[in-house]
Amino acid sequence: MNSQIKVYNQLKTYSRRGAKKNKMHDRKANVATAEAGVDAPTRLLLYKLINNQILEQINGIISTGKEAVILHANSDAGYAENVNEYNRTICSPQLLPKECAIKIFKTTLNGFKQRDRYIKDDYRFKDRFSKQNKRVIINMWAEKEMHNIMRMQRVGINCPDVVVLKKHVLVMSFIGNNHNAAPKLKDARLSSWELSYAYEEIITVMHKLYNQAKLIHADLSEYNILWHDKKCWIIDVAQSVEPEHPSALELLMRDCGNIITFFETRGLPNIYTKEQLFEYITSLNAKTHNAAMLERIHTRGASISVATSPSQDECPEELKNLVYPFDLAWEKSQCERQQREPLKSAESSCLTTADQATSAMGTLNINVPCACQENKS
Repeated sequence: MNSQIKVYNQLKTYSRRGAKKNKMHDRKANVATAEAGVDAPTRLLLYKLINNQILEQINGIISTGKEAVILHANSDAGYAENVNEYNRTICSPQLLPKECAIKIFKTTLNGFKQRDRYIKDDYRFKDRFSKQNKRVIINMWAEKEMHNIMRMQRVGINCPDVVVLKKHVLVMSFIGNNHNAAPKLKDARLSSWELSYAYEEIITVMHKLYNQAKLIHADLSEYNILWHDKKCWIIDVAQSVEPEHPSALELLMRDCGNIITFFETRGLPNIYTKEQLFEYITSLNAKTHNAAMLERIHTRGASISVATSPSQDECPEELKNLVYPFDLAWEKSQCERQQREPLKSAESSCLTTADQATSAMGTLNINVPCACQENKS
């Protein structure tokens, strides 16, 4: 009897362990789905886009990255006839592209944890930024990409057209043909003439992006440029910042390095160095930027115009970067103390003389007239 009870208890314990394993397996599968971007709330947003007749069908995944999942979809041909206040798009109904790309920003921050670095110092979003609410950050990230794309379009830079934005789901025009996405610049097979043309076009785009659109891509490389119709198309601009951002010039220098490195590895002759490209775009001195500009970012020393001057010797002493702020503050306090000491000694000497005169007159029994007696007389 005891042996039967023992066997029963062992089987019961084993079944419980199996149930726990199955629960953990299901939980991991659900988390993986959420990390891929297509969780239950996201699927509901996609269903609404279809019910509102903006999209006709969603075909599948084009690519995945650290921050988003890209899906391919077909727009609804009858949308222009059924436009109402609930399903309006950003683009004109007559210009709704036949093929669309759905960018779903991942609802977890495990893949890309530095979003707040690019948002909190942007004047368009810093008043709404809250590090506590992760979902709000992701929605703002999608909105930031939409605004950056629209700003690029206004200055004539090749980029996708924005169709509609729903929370963290951004629908854009599809760069490619017949469900085939345009290749990234790193995968495109370019002739020597096409490679040279792509280089000139990217240089022009970077200059126009900085000086006209007032943006810095902040992650520009051969991975975020598509080659389509013999042209370069710029994508992934959610992290783009304005020139006033504290790390703007640092990010721009990194972009210059990525672009020049790519064309150097492809063997394109007679191209800029990253410092020359930086100076062409910004008209600032790149050598000074490397040494002084990064120091200004971290220590809040001189202004941009001073820190990026051709020579730091031309910079006034009071505006140079504060390498040792504590020592400088200590020396300054000591100088101020030394300047105050002569004044204190003069005041004390005057008081001492007056006291001595009063005591001498008191010894000689000489009455000192007060101010009130003088007034009465």
